[in-house]
Amino acid sequence: MANVAISAKTVLIAGVSPDSGTTAASGETATITGPGGGPVIFDRLVIRAYVATAGATLTIGTGDSDYSGYGLGSYAVTVATAGTAYIGGKDFESARFLTSAESVVITCTSRYAGSVPSVLFEAAQLPAGFTA
Repeated sequence: MANVAISAKTVLIAGVSPDSGTTAASGETATITGPGGGPVIFDRLVIRAYVATAGATLTIGTGDSDYSGYGLGSYAVTVATAGTAYIGGKDFESARFLTSAESVVITCTSRYAGSVPSVLFEAAQLPAGFTA
């Protein structure tokens, strides 16, 4: 297993590129934290997931947050073929997805039996004053 952990970068600063990491097998996770490993600011977070293989399902787990007592469940983003999915923006719900470590955890699974969902993750956090 090659679970990956990356830290979002503020990318609108000259010379800064997104932090990235790759999962390589079904069931692996990507854990995304805020800049420098700090807390994620959800309304400014953008996650780019590039699926290099025949398709994957990216499941954003529910956090163990104290903000919501409702069983809202996880959220799955399906990438049917090789391609890119963007996750984030002002509608990304921190009360639903924030873990106690103030991070986001995405589990990658294959859409097709026998295929390996190689997924490259990049995370960026917009600076203050900008919204996605």
